Formats: sequence, C-alpha cells, structure tokens
Amino acid sequence: MPTAAPAARKKLPPKGAIPTPAEQHEDWLRLLRPDGPFVSLPELVKAFPQGLDTVPDDTWARLRQAWAEVQEDPQLLRSSWERFVLAEVLGWRAPGLREGAAIPESLRAGANTPDAVLLGPGQSGLAPRALFFRTEDWGGSLTRPQGDRPGLADRAAELCRARDVPLALLSNGREWALVHARPKEATTVAVFDADLWPEEPILARAFTSLLTAGRVARPPVDADGKPSDSTAGLFARTADAQSDVTDTLGRQVREAVSLLVAELSRLDREENGRILDGVPAKDVYEGALTVMMRLVFLLYAEEQRLLPAGDELYDESYAVGPLHKELETARRLHGHELGDSVGATWPRLLAVFAAIHGGCTHDRLWIPAYGGSLFDPSRYPWLVDAEVADRVVFEILDALLTLRSRKGFKGKEQLSYKGLDVEQIGHVYEGLLEYGCRWADEPYVGVSFGRDKKYEAVLPLARLEEWAEAGTLADEVAAAAGTKAPTVTSAQARSGAITAELETACGNDDSLVERAAAFTGLYGIDLRGEPKVWPAGSVVVVRSGNRRDTGTHYTPKALAEEIVEHTLAPLCYSPGPAEGAEPGVWRAKSADELLKLRILDPAMGSGAFLVSACRYLSDRVVEAWLREDELPPEIARDVDRDDHEQLHQIARRLVADRCLYGVDRDHMAVELAKLSLWLVTLAKGRPFSFLDHALRCGDSLVGVIDVRQVKAFHLEWQDRQLSPEVARALDRTETLLSDAAELRRKIESTPVSDIRVVRDKAELLDKAEALSGKLRLAADAVVGAALAAEGISDEEASDISGEENVGGRRGAAQFRDAKEDAKSRAYRNRLEAVAGLVATALEEGPGAEEAARRARGWWRGG
Repeated sequence: MPTAAPAARKKLPPKGAIPTPAEQHEDWLRLLRPDGPFVSLPELVKAFPQGLDTVPDDTWARLRQAWAEVQEDPQLLRSSWERFVLAEVLGWRAPGLREGAAIPESLRAGANTPDAVLLGPGQSGLAPRALFFRTEDWGGSLTRPQGDRPGLADRAAELCRARDVPLALLSNGREWALVHARPKEATTVAVFDADLWPEEPILARAFTSLLTAGRVARPPVDADGKPSDSTAGLFARTADAQSDVTDTLGRQVREAVSLLVAELSRLDREENGRILDGVPAKDVYEGALTVMMRLVFLLYAEEQRLLPAGDELYDESYAVGPLHKELETARRLHGHELGDSVGATWPRLLAVFAAIHGGCTHDRLWIPAYGGSLFDPSRYPWLVDAEVADRVVFEILDALLTLRSRKGFKGKEQLSYKGLDVEQIGHVYEGLLEYGCRWADEPYVGVSFGRDKKYEAVLPLARLEEWAEAGTLADEVAAAAGTKAPTVTSAQARSGAITAELETACGNDDSLVERAAAFTGLYGIDLRGEPKVWPAGSVVVVRSGNRRDTGTHYTPKALAEEIVEHTLAPLCYSPGPAEGAEPGVWRAKSADELLKLRILDPAMGSGAFLVSACRYLSDRVVEAWLREDELPPEIARDVDRDDHEQLHQIARRLVADRCLYGVDRDHMAVELAKLSLWLVTLAKGRPFSFLDHALRCGDSLVGVIDVRQVKAFHLEWQDRQLSPEVARALDRTETLLSDAAELRRKIESTPVSDIRVVRDKAELLDKAEALSGKLRLAADAVVGAALAAEGISDEEASDISGEENVGGRRGAAQFRDAKEDAKSRAYRNRLEAVAGLVATALEEGPGAEEAARRARGWWRGG
C-alpha cells in the first residue's frame, strides 16, 4: 500500500539576509520602471554575477556634494556637474569622448547632431558606441515634443537607428535617460533621476554599472559574431531571448487557465453541479480564457497609466498589480492555508471587470465605460457564482506577472507589460486556441515530462491502470505524451507516495487516492503544487487540435511590419514606390485619402498584421497632418499640434474605426484580435474602438464572392434564376445590400468619443445585420447546395445519370465522367428543393424558420 509523505514547504530566507544578485537587480528595476523592453533579469545576472558594480567611497562622496551644489545654482554649475558625471562617475573621457568639431562627420545631422559621442574599438579603428544629447535648459523635458519637433528621446532614437548606434545618453542636468533604439524594434527609455541617488544608492550603482565607459565602449558583438556583454550587447541578448519569454509566458498562462478551470470544477462539485449547470465544456474554457484576457488588458493598461493607477481608492479596491503584491504579502505572513479557505479577492476582480465595461461614477473614483464584448458580464454570468479561493487568484496573477524557470535561469523574473509588444501578447493567447475543455465522466489525470513539461497528455486514470496491467504502460504513455519509454519508466519508479496534495486533488476520496497513488511519478503539478488529478464530474483542459495542422502560424512582429510596409507604401505615398521615386522624396497622401483605404486580413488569428497595419497607416496619417499649416478642426479641438503622442493615438483610433477588417474561423481568435487592436488603440478616458462590424467570425475560403451569385441564386451567376418566386424575392437584393452598406458607412464615419457612440454603433450594426441576414440565408443555400452536390454518392450519381459503375478501367473512367455531369444536375436539384422555402424566408413568411433549417442542412451536406 502506498505510504503517506509529508507535504514539502518552501523555506523563506531569514530576516536580514543579504539579497542575492537576482534580488538586487529586481529591486532597482522596480524603482527604475523603464519605458519599453529593457535588459532582462537573466542577462543582468549573467553580466553582473556578483551584483552591481560599487561606486568608490570618495567618488560617492564627491557625487553627493556635487549634486547638492548644482541645485543651488543650476545655470552656473550645470556644465561642471554633467562633466563630472560623464568623466568621473562613468569614465567618458578623451580620446574616446568626442565633442563639438571632433564629432565624426557621419554622425552629424543638422539640428539633430549629438552634443558628444563615445567611441570604442571596432574592426577598423574607433567606432561610435553611444550618442550624448543635453537639453538647452535645466530640467527640460527629455521626452515631450517641442513645437513641431519630436521630443529629445524620439530624436535621439531616430538618429540611433539611422546611424546604427543603438545607445544614447540624454541629460537635462537632473535626469539622465538611457535610450536604446535599433531598426524594426521598439524604443527603450530608462530615466535615472539624480535626485533619488542619495536616497536610493542602488539606482546610482545601476546607472554606473550599465553606462560606465568600459562597458558601453565595448564592441556589441564578440569574435564569434554573438552579442557581447557590452551594454548594447545585453539589449541584443534580451531581444534574442524574446521568443523564450513568450514561450514561458504562454506555458504559464495555459497553466493558469487549467488551474481556474479546475477550481471552477471543484466549486461545482461541492455545490452538486449548481454553478456550471447546463454550461457546455466549451463555454467553461472560453470563460476561463476570457478572464485571462481581461487580466492582461488590465495589467497592460495600468502600467501604461491609462486607468486610474496611482489613485488611492483604485489601488486599494480595484487595481490588479497591487492585488498581486497584497496576496504575496499575505502568503508570506500566513502561508497557503489561509488563501485556500478565503475567497475575498475574486469579487474584487469581478467588480473591476464590471467597472471597465459599464463605468464607475463614484464621487471618489471615476472610470469611463469602455464597453466591448471582452468585459461584458452577461457573457459568462456563472463566473459570479464561483467563490474562487484567494490562493488560486494569487497563482493566476503570479503566472501572469512572474516568469518562472526560464531557460538558463532558475530564478523568478518580474514581467513588465510595458516591455511586451502587443504582438507578443497575441502570440501567447493564440497558442491557447489549440486547447479546449471536456466534461469528465470518470477520473482523469495529467501526465507530463521534460524540464518545461512540454511532453504532456490528459488521460483517463482507468487507461493507465489497463496499460499497467497489460505491461505496456511505458510505451503507451510515451506515445500519448510524445516522449520516450525510458523517461516514463524512470518517472514511474518514483510513484507510490500519498501526500496531502494528492488527497486534496482527489477531493479526499479515499478510493480515488488509492488508485491515483500508483502513478504519482507521472503526474504533472499545477500552479498550487498539487498533482494533476481530476475526479469524475470535473471539467478538464485538453488539447483540442493543432492550429498549425490547419495552416495557422504565428507571424513575428518584424515580418508583419515588413510585409505591411511593402504592401501599403505604394498606396500611402504619391510620389512613392509605385512611381519609382526614391524614399527621400516620398510624400504621404492626404489624411482623407489615407483613411479611405480598406485593409483586410482574411485569416487574422490574433491580429498581428492588422496591428502592424494600424501602426503604419496611422504614422502616415500623422505625417500628412503635420505637413499642413493647421490640423483638421476636429483634431485640433482635442489635441495640440506638438503633442505627437496624442496625435498618433487619435490616428490609430481613426484607422481602427475606418480602415481595418479581419476574418477568422475561430470566434475566440476574433476576440483575441479585438484585444490586440484595443491595446494598440487604447486611450485614457475613451471607450474601446468599435470593432464588431469589422472583425468577424467566418470562413474566408467558402462563400459567395459576388452579389450577382445571390441575385441569380446560383454560383455561376450567368445562369438564369431557377425559380420565379426566388427571382421575385431577390429583386430587393441590391436595395437590402445598399441599405446595409449605408448603415455600415455610418458606423465607420463616427469616431468613438464615449460609450453612447459605441451603443449607437451597436444598434446600427444590428439593423445592418438584420438586412444582410435575409440575403445570407440565400447565399448559404447557394453555397451549401454546391458543397452537398460535390459529395454525392455513387448511387445518387447513377440515379441522376442513368450510368452504372460496371467496373474495369474503361467502365470506371466512363462512370467518373458521368458522375461529374451528375454533380451539376444534383446542384440544380438541391437549389430547386429549397428555393420555395428560401423565397418564403426572404419575404418573412411563416416558412422562414424551416427554410433556415433546410438551408443549413444543405450546408452540412444533407
């Protein structure tokens, strides 16, 4: 009989313990809060295995004194202060530091020429490694635009990309900003505030460690052509590892979905099926996935300060980021047991979900109504009845906010959503579309193997017992999980122990514990540390298919941007590439012309191409606006000309409203594409862009492509109509389509300024759908009949053609030809069979419902 084993508990470090290098880096990264993708924690630990460099005591004393003095008279002492920081603290001195006339000609860019350049050894002499810019006035903004000119950080990033020098250091005297910018990559800006250095010496040490001349001036690649441990190399290494970040996050989010589904199942069993009564397994999975999408939106929006993050009431009662910290503190103080028995935080999440959708008008907290299907509480009302435990909420949030055990790094790394591309978020969730749920009428278990548990399978426990009795356990499990039999044998040798976690997972069912204990070495472990065992009556997450098998692939951001640029540039510029003009003379078309473009992705997935198209087209719109003396009145009313960030934000929303369209067969992919575009167009105080009319669930490869096919009630529209009554009913085709198109034009032409506009657009879309829906029935019949006729049996072909399949090579060939002819006649027969019903439906007669049923029947090959 299996023996009981004590539950393992994580040891907490003793009070006053010296922080590890990883913990030290976490501390200053949390204080710095860089904007954009920064050097990752694993790369920092590799570069500084003993922790940050120390600032010598005498240098530190002089630094504190110099800072105190410069604040007394910034105008007089600023130059000396900056030179002290560059030369004495960072070691930027001649001959590597070039200023004024000594700046290489290749780095001169008129008014955008840097104030100084740091050179370092290269393959053929000295090469530029970092640019230095200073503001004209003490404390001047490093990021805000100045009139028609972009902000200093943007100008520095532009020159970095143009001259292939990825680093720049900016100073306004008080603040020092590290800028990293490479072609086709997001810009990073990390601002070190000198005023904080006396209080937070770790920030001064981080500033010195990253920007010391010895590290900045090193070649960015080593002798093998790989990124070095220079500052630029650390950014490059981090960028190269982004796929690992995405894979790790994707794995953790999948585990979080599985944990939430398991928790909902447990609560449902305890309530005798009341919570999930009548809920299909598909809806349970989609509800759990929607919760994850909602949380990601909130984390992203809070870090971007697009929600009231920082407001005392919001942070204490609604915000997701602070909630994670609160739960983590409670776990350290009280352990897991309290979190397993308390469910106080789930209602808080539901409350913020409802506030995002419907708004909040409390006198101490205002949140505009964002609307949108993502946060609609009516979609999954059963989530309200679930009393999800605090520990489950913590583990879910921890999976979204902390990267665990990345390749080559065993520690935990705090994840910043400011440093994640929207495309990366889309990729993470696109992988979840390969999974689904099923109701289990018997106990199921999850087996997994490998460092990252990539070899896994969900199987009935009875199946393992059958294989064990037959002596084929290792081979069968290996085949199911995609691993090797010796790996299974080795894991199975560790089976037999009964733990408190196993008893909990089995619902304290002694008989199930007894059975499950025989295979404990094979089980995967969920985020709570419990084995993956699910009693009968549970909903379990299973792999439902592989999107790659259907030709679905994730599109990297760089590839999407390149394709979008080459596709849209000829349409956006005049003169431009379409006229063979050189890039230097390209001229963006007017904003009105650009906003009349229509861009369709017929298999959009998570919307990677649409996001890139939104960015590219909006950039051209802003370019066109700024070329004119005045902004359009409707734009100038809301934003100043020199606020380029707001201009781009407005342009992205206009492009999303008017120009972008997408289709996907998976309706959750449609929701994911909406999320991607909402993230890239999100504006503080404005509801979600209305996308329901433009992003649709459907099959782009099957259907009519010409209105004449509907009007003629035949795929070959040149054929005459088959039924006078159908011809009469379809006389209104063009009128119906014209009316529906006019409603859709109204939807596109109205910018979303508040939730009332969203609701008006939803009403217009309902009316347009009602009009076009009548014609969709006819279109479905036209296409469905063709699909059904294509698959006719040999018997039906014989009945129609009069030819028998007599066998033999000649007879088979003759019958094949006869069957092809019979398909055309079978198509006409099917259309004639439903013609009257379709006509009745189009005229809103009593046979409408039957016609719809029959048309769908033909679609399925009836």
